Amino acid sequence: MQKVAAVVTLTPNLAAFGLISAFVVTRRLPWCWAFLGALLVSCLCHELKDIIQEPRPEGSFRKGPGMPSEHAAFGAFCALHLSLWVARRARCAPALKALAYLALFAWAFLVAASRSILGVHSTSQL
Repeated sequence: MQKVAAVVTLTPNLAAFGLISAFVVTRRLPWCWAFLGALLVSCLCHELKDIIQEPRPEGSFRKGPGMPSEHAAFGAFCALHLSLWVARRARCAPALKALAYLALFAWAFLVAASRSILGVHSTSQL
């Protein structure tokens, strides 16, 4: 389970790379805005960590404050942002849209859960 969680916890990095790649390939500004929004969420998390100063769980291999989880916040932002994009822009069957929403929020949940499984965040920090 730890190895699967370790892979899942890295997927936000792949998602960020995907957003930048989509912008470079398509030259469509919404991909850039999505990446900048995710970057803003990450910066906000850094600032909140400095303000809140809640320690990570005992035994965590990471140092510094743990609240809030940047990985979980990034996943939630991307899931919400891309779900709104699908709702407004995607031209497909409602069942496919529902499947996209489910997949995006399941991914965000799995990213958050992986942080807890790896012991770098408590459930209250997610």
